[in-house]
Amino acid sequence: TGGNPALARADVREWRLGANVKALDKPSLSFSVNYTGTRTDNGIAALPAATAASGAAFPGRFVRDGAGNLITVDARPVNIAHQRSDVLRWGINFSKTLKTPQAQIDAMRAYMKKRFPGGPPGVGMAQGMGRGGGGGGGSRLSFSLYHSIHLAERATLLDGQPEIDLLDGGTLSGGAPQPRHEVEVQAGYSRGWLGARFTGNWQSATHVRDPGGLATGNLRFSSLATANLRLFVNLGQIPSVLRDHPFLFGTRLSVGINNILNQRQHVTDGTGSTPPAYSAAQL
Repeated sequence: TGGNPALARADVREWRLGANVKALDKPSLSFSVNYTGTRTDNGIAALPAATAASGAAFPGRFVRDGAGNLITVDARPVNIAHQRSDVLRWGINFSKTLKTPQAQIDAMRAYMKKRFPGGPPGVGMAQGMGRGGGGGGGSRLSFSLYHSIHLAERATLLDGQPEIDLLDGGTLSGGAPQPRHEVEVQAGYSRGWLGARFTGNWQSATHVRDPGGLATGNLRFSSLATANLRLFVNLGQIPSVLRDHPFLFGTRLSVGINNILNQRQHVTDGTGSTPPAYSAAQL
């Protein structure tokens, strides 16, 4: 129920082709590459920004007065005639199991023996002890790196109109367009009851070209790199805590810091100025 019954149903077709190669087993090292092609007809999206193309495709959505000033916008979602996306993504994954401290294993076994004298339900005592102690499976070093290359990002608002190249100056939202390159990095370390996780993201610079050639409408978005860090301690796996306060079993305390370096995307128009909406404080 609800929604706009005048919207047509979207038709999405997607092709995927990929390969995964495992180079090492212990430690684990693998390489993957994937291509994804997506074609969407009548895709449902937010009303595109007020441009000549969007005005021609959706004339009833933009109302102007006699002087040509825009006075009303019907911003309900619309159907986009055709959209195309081609993305190539490749990356590497590395992980290595680390030895769990013996004190932690002993504490976990003692806790499991006390809680389940006959062994965990459905598991034999000897097998349960091994699982309860972790056997080193909870201690790990991992690293992954993925690079996405957007080969094509195009949209046609209305049949008969030219395609909008979203990687070369075109935009549907009026904001930052799709960057051609995106890089994701993740690294994790956990040993004993301590752990850390780092994530980083980078995207290449992009630009928007004003259809009317106005310098203030030509926007350049700088590349952007952000880093996040999360530290955690598994209180319920510290031997002394688990022995004296067994009710804390399974408890984790974590603290996270997003955008550690406080990076903001730098945006300038054709005059070299930063539009107020893209000031650092606004972002």
